[in-house]
Amino acid sequence: MPNGRKPWSLRSFSLAATTLLVLLIVAPTIGLMSTARVISRSMQAVEHDMQAVILSATIERRVWQYQHTANLWLATRNPEYLESLPDLEEALTRLLQKVEQYENEMHDLQVAGPLSEAVDGYLAARRDIEITDQPLEVVIPLINPHIEGVMAAISAFRMRSVEAHLRAEEDAEGALRQALVLIISPTVVLVVLFVLVVVGGARQIITPILSLEKSIRLFRGGRDDARAPELGVVEVRRVAAAFNEMADAIVHQKEEQLTFLAGVAHDLRNPLSALKLGCETLPTGGERLDLESCRRMERQVDRLERMVGDLLDATRIEAGHLELEIEELDLREPTRAMVELYAPTSPTHEIILHAPEEPVIVRGDALRLEQVLSNLLTNATKYSPKGGPVEITLSSEESEALLSVSDRGIGIEREELPNVFMPFRRRRLAAGVSTGAGLGLSIARRIVAAHGGRIEVESQVGVGSTFTVRLPLAGAGEAPSKERPT
Repeated sequence: MPNGRKPWSLRSFSLAATTLLVLLIVAPTIGLMSTARVISRSMQAVEHDMQAVILSATIERRVWQYQHTANLWLATRNPEYLESLPDLEEALTRLLQKVEQYENEMHDLQVAGPLSEAVDGYLAARRDIEITDQPLEVVIPLINPHIEGVMAAISAFRMRSVEAHLRAEEDAEGALRQALVLIISPTVVLVVLFVLVVVGGARQIITPILSLEKSIRLFRGGRDDARAPELGVVEVRRVAAAFNEMADAIVHQKEEQLTFLAGVAHDLRNPLSALKLGCETLPTGGERLDLESCRRMERQVDRLERMVGDLLDATRIEAGHLELEIEELDLREPTRAMVELYAPTSPTHEIILHAPEEPVIVRGDALRLEQVLSNLLTNATKYSPKGGPVEITLSSEESEALLSVSDRGIGIEREELPNVFMPFRRRRLAAGVSTGAGLGLSIARRIVAAHGGRIEVESQVGVGSTFTVRLPLAGAGEAPSKERPT
């Protein structure tokens, strides 16, 4: 992996983008809610502080009104002025109660007590002075210190209210700036994230997909070397890797098909050449036909017939038209028939049959099963060029019938074992042994599979090979159909 980094997947890519988007939406939302609360509190504080400033001015006006009315009373002795003094005093009391209420709501001022004490002291002093019935010029010097104390308390209350008002305004402005940051910052981050997602999507998804599409188009146009770069997110890499594997397999298959065609052409040419030569050496006139020449030409015709038959069977199987005539049969009978047929054909090989005394009943097509055994026997003798025993063992275990063919031939290399049942693999089985079309084992495997069975191989180079056919016993499993596409 480049730089040792694990590639992104579409799921992780979308999850990361969605998570970032949710965070960018949720975090500012929470911040804005918190800021809104701060702004609300700040605006309430601004409103309360403004009311406190107005309240201080109102108290100051009421105090001067009370002072002025009391002085008029002393100067004129008009009872109307005296009657209005209790109302003014009650108004001052209500205002002081509002100051106490304000102080309870805004805990940082603590000015209600001194202001109330100053006003109460002033009112008490006025009452005491007025009881003595002293003239105005005497009262004014006595009451002025109390008035000054009240004005000082009112001034302190007003200054503290103004300071609180300014702080509340600053808090509100700070909250507004914070809200602005919380609005602008996510917008900027969203833009950056959008750019990153677009760039990342282009690099990790779009560009690799376009490269893959280009490689597919080139390969379809005949460029066998066209391969897709394995880049981008995991899913695109997997598709590219799958395409590359498919392309390699197709190219390899083409090469094998070309090799197969060349081999088939060569193999067909040999019997045709022999037939041509035999025809040229046929006696003319009244001479008698040589029996050995006829047999040689018959063997070459048999070879041609077998290769053409293999090609036809392979074509039918690939087209899904493998026809089976299903019936219950004793597997010993086609096995013995094939042994009797092949035993005299190779004097250097000894074909030995091991079969049980009791019947081995399966459901299948006798001719097709004979074809399977014929292919296995042919390979056993062909790949045992020095001769030797070829053992055929028929048995049954549990719900399966087992038919194995063992030879003491050249064997198959370990790395070739997984490919022995693939078509056109004949040249890789053994050097110097290449007759046939390379379709026998492939056809045998497909026929066995159509019967609901399987075929296995064990081999060791220089020791020999054993091919084992496993078929379900009659009544032990699903019966094969008369026509089973493969």
